[in-house]
Amino acid sequence: MTQQIGDWNELTEWWTAEAQEPAYGEEVIPLFFEVLGEVGGRTLLDLGCGDGRISGLAADRGAKVIGVDLNLDLARRASRGHPVFLNRLPGLACVRDRAVDGAYAVLTLEHFEDSPRFFAETARVVRPGGPLALVINHPVYTAPESGPVLDPTDGELFWRFGDYLNTGRTRDPAGGHTVEFIHRPIGALLTEAASAGWLLEEVREQGVGARSAARDPILAKHGGIPHLMALRWRRGHTAGGRCSIRGLEAEAAPAEEGLLKQNRTAAEHPVDRISGILDGAFEGEVDEYIEEIRGR
Repeated sequence: MTQQIGDWNELTEWWTAEAQEPAYGEEVIPLFFEVLGEVGGRTLLDLGCGDGRISGLAADRGAKVIGVDLNLDLARRASRGHPVFLNRLPGLACVRDRAVDGAYAVLTLEHFEDSPRFFAETARVVRPGGPLALVINHPVYTAPESGPVLDPTDGELFWRFGDYLNTGRTRDPAGGHTVEFIHRPIGALLTEAASAGWLLEEVREQGVGARSAARDPILAKHGGIPHLMALRWRRGHTAGGRCSIRGLEAEAAPAEEGLLKQNRTAAEHPVDRISGILDGAFEGEVDEYIEEIRGR
């Protein structure tokens, strides 16, 4: 019998297995980088970074990546390659206004309770002109009661849309637990993003990949059904802001303005290199936080 687990620390093995599926490397990752565009020299937030595999690929393309995740085990793995801080998304209260050049989330938005807050918070922390890129399970595919319907007379496969037009939830097995997916129709997501000041630049919809279809004859029948959606917005140049624009240069920003408020000599670990992004919310808790991520 499965049980609902709200603590994402219980879902490490499930997420690791999902990310190791061939389709993740064959379809999800290429689609993401197609829509993300040029990242060289930019500081990006990876929202729901998991074990850091996409962060590492973005870093290979010249980006400076800072990961955010709730799962401590995955954050520890990701911190071997780039800075990471623990946080329950979509909240980003500890990040300074206009602190980063862009942000992205890959297959994580459907797990966030408050999508309007996600768009509002990313708009606050990304500098004007910066991108927000998403890959999500296509909303046509995630609606409650949606699914394939096979015509027994000729074997043709149709798609039942289910309750597409309303926000809803589904629960899928995740090892000995269950994981919840939140469905939102496309119109709702686009409106929420626009309301937060995001300007839509590109949308890509993708069906089952050729390799997945070759491995699974049932998936091969899904040829015309969208499985994934990738979107990129650009942050509008709005006036105002609750604090002045601050740069983020990981090793260069003054320690007293970021996570490195403590005096520490062991600065080689990636998690030590976050500077100039986190505000004073972590004062007094920095040493404890650093040690927890490192697993010491």
